[in-house]
Amino acid sequence: MTVRTFIGRVFLAVVTVAVGVAAVVIASGFPKVGGPGVIGPAYFPELLGYVLILLGALEGVVALIRRVADPVHVPGMASMVAFGFLTGVFIFAVPYVGWYVATFAYAFVSLLLLNARRFVLAGLTAGITTAVVYLVFDVVLHVGFPTGRLF
Repeated sequence: MTVRTFIGRVFLAVVTVAVGVAAVVIASGFPKVGGPGVIGPAYFPELLGYVLILLGALEGVVALIRRVADPVHVPGMASMVAFGFLTGVFIFAVPYVGWYVATFAYAFVSLLLLNARRFVLAGLTAGITTAVVYLVFDVVLHVGFPTGRLF
């Protein structure tokens, strides 16, 4: 593994753990509903936060252990910094614009960062992803996401 790839994988692991910690911290402020066995608004964000922490730690350990050439493509440092910045903007935008608007924007800009050439297709993909998450969580599981001041 080259030095650049190693640094990239360690950076990816650190950012993943940081996003997981942020998700757990933010979800701890969500209202607690019901008693034991009742799924409230904080359940899924906390669960995903813990999964991100676990996967980030695992990626860090694998990067530290593995010292051979890795055929997996690691994005450039600029892309990783852009995704980290975009994730930070998403976290801070949710209280203002709401989870669904922020998620649509995050998915759309993420696709553009991944070199999606068609804006319409990127917008449709972001919209469909947000709609599926809405249907699964709000409609089927009755777990609401945070609303913002605007939406």
